[in-house]
Amino acid sequence: MGVSKQLLNKIEFYEQYYFSLDEPVPLKGGLKCYPVLVKDYYRFYNCLGCLTMDKNVKEIQNEAGQIIKVSNPKGIAMNYFEYLIDFIAHEPKGNIVGAQLMDLLELTLHVKKGMYCPKCNKEIPYEEALKGQEEYVKTLVDQAKELYEKTLKEEEEKTGITIKNREIPEDLMKKIVYNAKSSFLLEKVKCPDCETRLNEVYAIKGKENSKVHTLVIKGVEINSTDFEEIKALIPRQNILDYDDDIEMDADLKEELKLKNKLQNKDYTAPTLEKQLLCVGISTGYTLDYLHTIPIRKLSMMLRLVDRKNSYYAQLQASMSGMVEFKEGSIKHWIFTDDKKNIANELTNLQDFEKKFEMVT
Repeated sequence: MGVSKQLLNKIEFYEQYYFSLDEPVPLKGGLKCYPVLVKDYYRFYNCLGCLTMDKNVKEIQNEAGQIIKVSNPKGIAMNYFEYLIDFIAHEPKGNIVGAQLMDLLELTLHVKKGMYCPKCNKEIPYEEALKGQEEYVKTLVDQAKELYEKTLKEEEEKTGITIKNREIPEDLMKKIVYNAKSSFLLEKVKCPDCETRLNEVYAIKGKENSKVHTLVIKGVEINSTDFEEIKALIPRQNILDYDDDIEMDADLKEELKLKNKLQNKDYTAPTLEKQLLCVGISTGYTLDYLHTIPIRKLSMMLRLVDRKNSYYAQLQASMSGMVEFKEGSIKHWIFTDDKKNIANELTNLQDFEKKFEMVT
């Protein structure tokens, strides 16, 4: 399922009450979702991919060695939160997506990654909280190696057979390192003020083989329903006219992409630098100021600057009598409808193929 109508109505309220005033949207447990500023533009788009994966499709290599997209039954059976947690835990690129998620949440919730004290609420950066972990783990690993070597020698004395491979098996070494890190967290990572054991600010809670997980953010448990709201909210709070996660047939999605490509074949999306300069020279705002506004506001400014200039150019041409416009075709730049209707974009594949043939 896509975003529910109820959730879309909720976000429409957020748009009027919070987005318009650049205020953070209140979430569960006192958490708030803040608009991303222009200065964090690239960081935002670099980690947004964790919310926009298509869980219903996966890529495989066919017999010819080509990478093709096929239906993903595993993803179809899960909601997005379940799919995301499973992807982070089991897929080769899971660590990258996990890092994207943590970075995106840190950026939008203004809750820094690290550790905190559940008793006095003191926040401590990872580098400070985990100081000495490397040496601690090395000590335990060295002790494990000595014990392993001792065991091998006892086995050799017992059997009279020399064991040539004396390296600890890789799986066993991973368990040793994991246990050493866990031991450090339990025994050494404590609040410097009250000696209470520290918790991670961001943590995933749940059994490994279970679909039921929660994302814990500084003690606040975010379940799959809560996450669906966050997933729908973050892109819309920062990207004007965002509707990329509307559920539709895969062929139809490809059709719309092709249609958009054809309609904009001579259009090049402006870089962030160009957007800033266009708004700056058109409004008088300094670049330093524009760096401090939300990304969404910059997009809206750019759109309005373009509409205003187009409106007055058409109006002037119309009044000169040299150009005749159809009645009602000159839309006032302030009162133009901003809402996109996806239904207006949809055609069946057969009709689109006919249109495509006409332009090729």
